[in-house]
Amino acid sequence: MPVAAIGPLLSATFAARVLTGADVGLERATPRQRPGWRAAHAAGGLALVVLPTAMAGAAGLDPAATLAVVRNGVGLFGLMLLFSTVIGGPGVWMPACGYVAFVLTAAPHDDSAGAAWWAWPAQPGTTGMTWLVAAALLIIGSAVYLRRDSAV
Repeated sequence: MPVAAIGPLLSATFAARVLTGADVGLERATPRQRPGWRAAHAAGGLALVVLPTAMAGAAGLDPAATLAVVRNGVGLFGLMLLFSTVIGGPGVWMPACGYVAFVLTAAPHDDSAGAAWWAWPAQPGTTGMTWLVAAALLIIGSAVYLRRDSAV
């Protein structure tokens, strides 16, 4: 199971580089913010996270593990979108990495219903509650990122 959490974490960490703020030198003449560009960056970053991990998972993992890899990629990128508005692009990977490390060490090894919402990176890919948490992180992270932009 750690591969299903660490692989998407590494992928989301590399894709988080698209979340850095606007270049001040280039954006000085722009009279308004560009939420369309931020949406395109967020969608491109999500594609960079989900597509390679899904293809790698489909090539060598069982379907439940592939679903876990995709779910973790979606949730972790949403978490990075959310944290990019608080701490900025270069360090946005640190809270997500710390959270995954905490979950992998502290989460119960069974499919207990109480752990499904907070330990979603360590749960099987077929658990419905974990998908709700990952989707909520992506939706909330995208909404906040489109509204506030990166904190860099």
